[in-house]
Amino acid sequence: FPSHDTGAIAITDLNGMFGSIDFYKEARSKGIKPIIGLDVTVEQENGETYQLTLLAKNENGYKSLIDINSKAYTQNRKSDIAPIKEEWLGDLNNVIVLSGAKKGLIGQLILKGNLNEASDIANQMKDAFGSDFYIELQRDGSPEEEKYMDGAVSICQKLDIPPVATHPVIFTNQ
Repeated sequence: FPSHDTGAIAITDLNGMFGSIDFYKEARSKGIKPIIGLDVTVEQENGETYQLTLLAKNENGYKSLIDINSKAYTQNRKSDIAPIKEEWLGDLNNVIVLSGAKKGLIGQLILKGNLNEASDIANQMKDAFGSDFYIELQRDGSPEEEKYMDGAVSICQKLDIPPVATHPVIFTNQ
């Protein structure tokens, strides 16, 4: 981390908050505002899954993330993951919801060519989370990147949903 005040930085772990305490302490020691988050696997009623990124807005948001993550592990643990149930999303408080990029439901629908259905889901998410919902724009160098980006930007413009740029950095060091 740089040693001067550089604003804020977020961390998320997939289906867990394993690195959040160490990250919080290190960021604060360097004058950087830490944003704690959680990448969640969301299980729909039909058993299909998608991902969302959840970011705590404040201490209450952090507690909300802990609650939903704990609920997943105690009430919905599968052999290899602990997804949250889609209906639990309504329990979130003081949390920013990011669309999950290509792994999110909106992204999956865009990649399947179902732009209208993706727009409908985005509109439902906007209704549910208001100004705390953002569409993720993410470049990862994959062949379907442009199809996703074109669809995501189109939905942002059509529905007046703000975009947020993210990057899937995973384990930069072994």
